[in-house]
Amino acid sequence: MAGPQQAPHLHLAELTASQFLDVWRHFDTDGNGYIEGKELENFFQELESARKGAGVDSKNDNLGDKMKEFMHKYDKNADGKIEMAELAQILPTEENFLLCFRQHVGSSSEFMEAWRRYDTDRSGYIEANELKGFLSDLLKKANRPYDEPKLQEYTQTIVFFLAILVHVSAHFRSPIFSCFFFPFSSWWSHVEMGPPDPILGVTEAFKRDTNSKKMNLGVGAYRDDNGKPFVLNCVRKAEAMIASKKMDKEYLPIAGLADFTRASAELALGENSEAFKSGRYVTVQGISGTGSLRIGANFLQRFFKSSRDVYLPKPSWGNHTPIFRDAGLQLQAYRYYDPKTCSLDFSGAMDDISKIPEKSIILLHACAHNPTGVDPRQEQWKELAAMVKKRNLLVYFDMAYQGFASGDINRDAWAVRYFIEQGINVVLSQSYAKNMGLYGERAGAFTVICSDAEEAKRVESQLKILIRPMYSNPPLNGARIASIILNTPDLRKEWLVEVKGMADRIISMRNQLVSNLKKEGSSHNWQHITDQIGMFCFTGLKPEQVERLIKEFSIYMTKDGRISVAGVTSGNVGYLAHAIHQVTK
Repeated sequence: MAGPQQAPHLHLAELTASQFLDVWRHFDTDGNGYIEGKELENFFQELESARKGAGVDSKNDNLGDKMKEFMHKYDKNADGKIEMAELAQILPTEENFLLCFRQHVGSSSEFMEAWRRYDTDRSGYIEANELKGFLSDLLKKANRPYDEPKLQEYTQTIVFFLAILVHVSAHFRSPIFSCFFFPFSSWWSHVEMGPPDPILGVTEAFKRDTNSKKMNLGVGAYRDDNGKPFVLNCVRKAEAMIASKKMDKEYLPIAGLADFTRASAELALGENSEAFKSGRYVTVQGISGTGSLRIGANFLQRFFKSSRDVYLPKPSWGNHTPIFRDAGLQLQAYRYYDPKTCSLDFSGAMDDISKIPEKSIILLHACAHNPTGVDPRQEQWKELAAMVKKRNLLVYFDMAYQGFASGDINRDAWAVRYFIEQGINVVLSQSYAKNMGLYGERAGAFTVICSDAEEAKRVESQLKILIRPMYSNPPLNGARIASIILNTPDLRKEWLVEVKGMADRIISMRNQLVSNLKKEGSSHNWQHITDQIGMFCFTGLKPEQVERLIKEFSIYMTKDGRISVAGVTSGNVGYLAHAIHQVTK
């Protein structure tokens, strides 16, 4: 039976770079980037044998003592392992470009300077031909003699060595790469490229299109009838008031601007709401709708002990899934939209909800369901409330479009208020992006309806504890703007007129689109376009029809046929109707 293979090259007085790698591969048998455990024992024994063969002996013959002395000298980070950088100091290397690299390119800034010099084609890589020049200059700087064959050997060896390091780093997440080559490269080598955002992809394709008639129906932001971003007059006035008062920029409290949170609760619940007047609620400021939803998700994850399941309508806003999933909750679904009729699958929804386990969480869109634009009627909301109460479900309302959906803030909040009147203590997220046009100001709120005011105080204390490590306190300017509008009678009145104007323009574009489709001679039933409400419309277009709209007419939307009606104007609605008719006839 053959004995273990002897380590190569340990008998040599000097090692070349390739011989050094041979030694490393021989002892790092599991390829994890360290010589450790039994590997380390074998290495030390063979190293001692090689030293004795070379006539190098020590006064101490105790192998255990020798190994302790050896590790004390070379195991610089005292982890009981030998890394490649440490091995390079142990072995008599002739020209160790690893140590040379660390010595002469020791910082990130120096490395980036070298990188820009040698990455001549700006590919993001130093390839073999570029690496050769890099090593040549590096060896000159280190006063190391070399010739062309030697330089070629270095180049080939370092390329091979890099491949080993990337493999080790990816599979074992070893810090070896950053320990002595690049100070920052290996930590994230395992990170994969994420999928592109579908809406961003639509926008980028739209920007590249040179067609003068092109339309972008993918972006969820309001546009005026000229297709331009719209800032409400009441917002401009509120901003002027803030500027005239020369307000400071101090931190807000953790829970946000008090005038804003109180006004937000009143807007959602109604000034005559028993829950509002009794104070059995808590409202904290959030970072628009998304941030408010995440506050709620984190709160449920920590304190709702009955279930980890959150039931979303099919479909729902795309961001709902990662918000709740990343908070540690489990995603489930219930039927909501019927693609055959482009309307609410009410019987399917009721059937699914009737089977949801008790004390689960169900998410409902308060108004202007995103992405379908399909809302239950008030009679259907009543049936849903009765079923939810029967199943003892915790309701999470997402209300991102109050006032923007129908033009009436009370109508749009009807479902939320009805559920609370029925004794269903909901949680609620609000956003002021759409209804006040405060997209970039990130103004929102999260509300919990409690049993009494004392419970509300306890819940508020825990919400603050959750928020503090997330972002400490919310942004100031948007909350100030919204608060001034909601709490100043004249500005509030002007806002109600303006938000109704935005909603009415959306409703008008729906009506005009259907009218123009009829003028085009379309025989399809397009009633769902006018039955739906809010910014978004599920047109019912198939992916292949959407593809034709993009390629033949430069009309951009997501593949599911969802359009943002805000992108439709009186100037392009005829063109849109003509294009839809051409791909659906």
